[in-house]
Amino acid sequence: MQRLFPEGYFFSNVLYGLALTDLAAGGHGDPGKARAEAARVLGRLASPAGTAVFERGLSPEYGVFYAGWSLLLRAQSAALAARGGGDLAVPAGWPPSASGGGLPGGERAGLAAADRMAEAVRAALDAGASPFLPAYPGRS
Repeated sequence: MQRLFPEGYFFSNVLYGLALTDLAAGGHGDPGKARAEAARVLGRLASPAGTAVFERGLSPEYGVFYAGWSLLLRAQSAALAARGGGDLAVPAGWPPSASGGGLPGGERAGLAAADRMAEAVRAALDAGASPFLPAYPGRS
């Protein structure tokens, strides 16, 4: 099965993070704990194991499958933070940004990371001749 769907490690992790944040958003879990686990999941997604089957040189980086699902988890984490669920998830590999006004450091960095990823997707859509962005090397 892994040969047919090599993104299984990534997808299993991102779905786990999305399930936790969705449960917490619905009042069925602790938002702070869900956000902390989302940070760990995002760290796994950004790890060599999480990016191994994706090509870094695609636009957006690692392709639209990687960028889209990662961005969705960041957005759900941000929504929990907006409800008082703690700082935005910031895994290793996502350095803080100087922007963000008076937000706490972790939240400012999480928003900056989400903004960078969303901007990369938008730029790829604007630059492409097709709305179907590449997801995998040699495939779409």
